[in-house]
Amino acid sequence: MSAAGQLYSLRGAVRLARFRLLHHRPSLDKAISHLERSVAQLPADHPDRPLVLGALSNGLLWRYELAADAADLDRAVALLRAAGSDPVILGDLAAALRSRFVRYGDDADLDEAIDVATAAIEHTADPAADPAADPAAGPASAVTNRALALLARYERTASLEDLLAALRDARRPARGVLHRGLRLAALVGALGSRYQFTDDPVDLADAIAAGREVLATLSRFDPHRAHYAGELSIVLRLSDDPAVRAEAVDAAEAAQGDATHVDHANRLSALSMALLMRHLDTGALPDLERARDLAEEAVAAGVDGNRPLLLQRAGLLARRYFDVTGDPAALRRAEAACRESLSALTADDPRRAGLVYHLAETLRRDPGSAPRYAASRALLSELLRRPGPVVSTHSVLRAAARLGELSADAGDTGDAMLGYRTAVGLLPTAAWPGLRRTVRESRLAEAPRATDAAAQAIQAGDRRLATALLESGRSVLWAQHLDLHTDLTGLRAAAPELAGRLNELRVWLDRTGPE
Repeated sequence: MSAAGQLYSLRGAVRLARFRLLHHRPSLDKAISHLERSVAQLPADHPDRPLVLGALSNGLLWRYELAADAADLDRAVALLRAAGSDPVILGDLAAALRSRFVRYGDDADLDEAIDVATAAIEHTADPAADPAADPAAGPASAVTNRALALLARYERTASLEDLLAALRDARRPARGVLHRGLRLAALVGALGSRYQFTDDPVDLADAIAAGREVLATLSRFDPHRAHYAGELSIVLRLSDDPAVRAEAVDAAEAAQGDATHVDHANRLSALSMALLMRHLDTGALPDLERARDLAEEAVAAGVDGNRPLLLQRAGLLARRYFDVTGDPAALRRAEAACRESLSALTADDPRRAGLVYHLAETLRRDPGSAPRYAASRALLSELLRRPGPVVSTHSVLRAAARLGELSADAGDTGDAMLGYRTAVGLLPTAAWPGLRRTVRESRLAEAPRATDAAAQAIQAGDRRLATALLESGRSVLWAQHLDLHTDLTGLRAAAPELAGRLNELRVWLDRTGPE
């Protein structure tokens, strides 16, 4: 490297450090300029080139987060790919690829982010070279970014394997304030996602505790603080406690910042949802009106990758506004937002079931419109006839229950049976034995009554089906209890270790306390 190249590299490193310490934006721009000059004077095979390329790409990625300029993001990815296969470089590349996935919604970026983060982790700790090495204790950035990427992929595929892997990575300890904060943020997201699957209050309490802890680790001036406050707001609003949901509004307010920030739309949307929850607790119309306006502002500021979610929330808030005020324009906006969001999703997107349900609920609210009422039933019927992956069975169970109810009222026995049979068939899944007993009982209490399903079967002239539905719908917990007490004598003789493990699991599943 020439003397000038060394000087520019040193100046760039100092400017980057100043930006990280003081959050001084001009220092970031200067750092990028100095590092670009340094790279220009480095030959392709120079040993310091990967280090300088990595520093430059990180500067570009930080500037992208502040200004949302896609050119900075794309260039950061290209530079990191050219920087080589050092584990730290690969960990940074995973972060850039995940950011690009959020921007454009391309699943290939997300898959590559997971692959390069995994490569970084495995390259750092090679069990073949060191039997005591932990194969998942690689660079802190790689572990954290793999957790975040796995969590993002879970939301696209509903793969529980991805969710549990993300949770394992997020729970690994990390050193340093920056890495510890990022890891805790990943833990908040993973626990919050699992809570929406399990309704386990311990998951929610742990997510809230992790969110509060990450804020406690950062200074008031840390630029990441707003992001973490937004993540905390998301899990706070899931609580049933009005005081906690009010705290969600405060956290979301604290997350607001510069409108040029890449996460601006998501922060606006998070605040709108927190305000909605407070409105549901208090009935305050100003909260609802502000939530509706913020949701629309978020849609206008969003990018391709997060637009479906932003539209879904805007539609939900518009429908709530119609419910409260009766404004027909709000109902039309709710329908348009749902339809636009659905058009942006693939047929196998796990978010689709929830959106179809919301659209059906919107259509059936149109007073005196028989065609739209029929269209609502048609949407639900199509959803159940063409099942796909879902993040939670709750939306499908609600859709099935609603179809049974609406079709029974309309005298359509066929679709009524489809709805009720689907709902009853989902009960063992909705109340699967891995959930706490109180959660299982609550989910069964919310489900359609087995007697309603049986009544429709009798009306259809199928008394045998009516009996089967009554037995299936009224004995879910008892049937699961009996399954847990199957005789293991034969298995114990053939595979004693497997029988012992199975017995441990069923004892755990049969627990009655909160442990």
